[in-house]
Amino acid sequence: EYLASVVETLDGSVRRFIDRLREPRALPPLARSLDELIAPLRERSGLSLSTAVELDQPLPALEREAIYRLVQEALTNVFKHADASEVRVSVRGDEGGVMAEVLDDGRGFDPEATPSGWGLRGLRERAEALGGELDVQSGAGGTAVRLRVPLEAAPRPLKASA
Repeated sequence: EYLASVVETLDGSVRRFIDRLREPRALPPLARSLDELIAPLRERSGLSLSTAVELDQPLPALEREAIYRLVQEALTNVFKHADASEVRVSVRGDEGGVMAEVLDDGRGFDPEATPSGWGLRGLRERAEALGGELDVQSGAGGTAVRLRVPLEAAPRPLKASA
């Protein structure tokens, strides 16, 4: 019953987000979208969920969506598998890009031994498509999922020919 409630909340958040993508007006700030995703989960679960969004400027749509999806997928995994009591979500600008992190204090897992689900694989593909990196670290003390995406495509160095 608890998981069904969490999934229902996430589903509603996704539908609202998709509806906003279809609208011709500007997207709401990322901080507001994340708050709309997290607030109902915080209320229903009793889990300590904190967020910190520190960005100097609005993000381009693709980067914004990648970060939103990262947070959404990581939270889904926390509720399904982690048995965590605390989750911290942060998004901040860094040199030439943006870093998003979801940290939990749950039981952790072996990222190399996970079933071939679409969640983390899809996030990794999205990160690579944006020239970014997805890093997942997990152990007995919890899990850290980090996504870093550049805000401007940096030129790739040419490989020297032999």
